[in-house]
Amino acid sequence: MKKALPVFPVLLTLGAVLGCRGGLKSAAPPPPAAPTTIASMPATALTHALAASLAGRVRANSISPGWIDTSFREYDGPDAAQHFAGRVGNPMDIANMVLYLASDKAGFITGENICIDGGMTRNMIYHGDNGWSLGK
Repeated sequence: MKKALPVFPVLLTLGAVLGCRGGLKSAAPPPPAAPTTIASMPATALTHALAASLAGRVRANSISPGWIDTSFREYDGPDAAQHFAGRVGNPMDIANMVLYLASDKAGFITGENICIDGGMTRNMIYHGDNGWSLGK
């Protein structure tokens, strides 16, 4: 008789407003970045702490979305060009990652913050880059 594999529930947190932090942007954030950077740190720390505390029982991951347009509007020009993916995200980008992380295919992923921003975090775009300007 085969022994049943344990079932690992999945715990996801979503940094819906905070977006992605870390990598190059945390090393050289645009001013005034301190409040947002500090506010997003607990979500990542909580994900790591939950993964460690609940290891073997729950897989804990978080998702940090970038610019996600919930109306599914298609952008062009500078708004799209500032993303390495060449477009602004939509809710399906987040939903597909949630479905993947909740599946058995992601069984070895825990304690991670998944950044879904079309590469924007690595782009480090500022006012005047790629034809983009900060509307005031």
